Amino acid sequence: MTITPNRGYGLIGFGPNGWLSEDLSTFNGNLGKIDDDVHALFAALSGKRDADASIGMDKVTGLADALTGKAAVGHSHQLSDLSDVDAAQAGEGYLLARQAGAWVPVSVNAVFGQFSVNINSVDGLADALNGKAASDHNHDAAYLGKTATAANASRLGNQLPEYYARASAATGSTASTIVDWNDAINNGVYMGSNAAHAPGSGWYIGRCYRHNDIYVTQFAWDFSADNKTFLRKKLNGTWSPWTQITGANHMVFHPDNVHANFDLAAGTYSGDVGGLTTVASGEITVTQNSRMSWSHGQGAAPLFAVAYMVCKEPDGGYSVGDIIEVTGSGRHQLNNGSGHVTGFTDTEIWWSNYESIANGTFQTIKKDGSTYSMNTLSKWKLKFVGVWA
Repeated sequence: MTITPNRGYGLIGFGPNGWLSEDLSTFNGNLGKIDDDVHALFAALSGKRDADASIGMDKVTGLADALTGKAAVGHSHQLSDLSDVDAAQAGEGYLLARQAGAWVPVSVNAVFGQFSVNINSVDGLADALNGKAASDHNHDAAYLGKTATAANASRLGNQLPEYYARASAATGSTASTIVDWNDAINNGVYMGSNAAHAPGSGWYIGRCYRHNDIYVTQFAWDFSADNKTFLRKKLNGTWSPWTQITGANHMVFHPDNVHANFDLAAGTYSGDVGGLTTVASGEITVTQNSRMSWSHGQGAAPLFAVAYMVCKEPDGGYSVGDIIEVTGSGRHQLNNGSGHVTGFTDTEIWWSNYESIANGTFQTIKKDGSTYSMNTLSKWKLKFVGVWA
């Protein structure tokens, strides 16, 4: 009969004949054996504690006596708690030293004492110090001293004092060179070529007048023959644009010195001059074979009127701003009977031309008087001036 390896229970289906009755007999026998084993197990476990049961310290023999008088895990000690350490006499600068079987306070000086080290005892120190100057040395004997001046040329290597003297912006022998005119904010003279924030390109030289960091005035001049002068100011920290105040083709008038009848912006004068009233027109574009007029608004015909052409672009030897009077009757050199004439009424002054202007040109005598000149009409403008009593 086949059985289990541990408790020897008979296995079903292994009877000698393979009959079911044999298996039932085996099964019933196994139940009896199992009942005996379970009964023995209960008897063995009776009175045993649960696996998660706790035991009081008083149930452990000798444990309470062993823990009595023990210190807490996080406890600490003062030096004074130690029986062989005398910390009561220890002050600032003291160490604890072991003497005669106890720790006693001893001063640092008592332990280490006062001592000095010779320079030669330090490797390399003497060599490192060789040739070094004293901390209070000076060069008065060989060079300019602390109180000497650039005038003492005997100590300047035979150079003139100016060779060594630093040129200041205000008093130097030359102006201070700059790359940005916004940096020229101290009193002095400055110059720069194509410097930033200059009035234009090229070289400029100028002077600065400083009130403080945010109020500064600058004048600048270009390196040319037309004597242009430019002015700008820094007001409350902001730079104004450059303004040309003098120079070629730029006359300066102060409003306080200009007659009330003079229009600075238009460049005209209208008013009484010694009992006469003079009124000027603005610029008028001239057309060929036409009549140009200007309403003077004076309510009466003038004593006389003048018509003239103003050069606006260089032309035929004339420069910008040159004036040619064309008041009287004139005749074109190539066409007899052609010409121009000026007239006036109580409402207008007029100027007419007929074939004295041809193909956009008109003929005049050259500025130098050498011969005649054919001028381009588009480079000139017509103006009138009338005089009334």
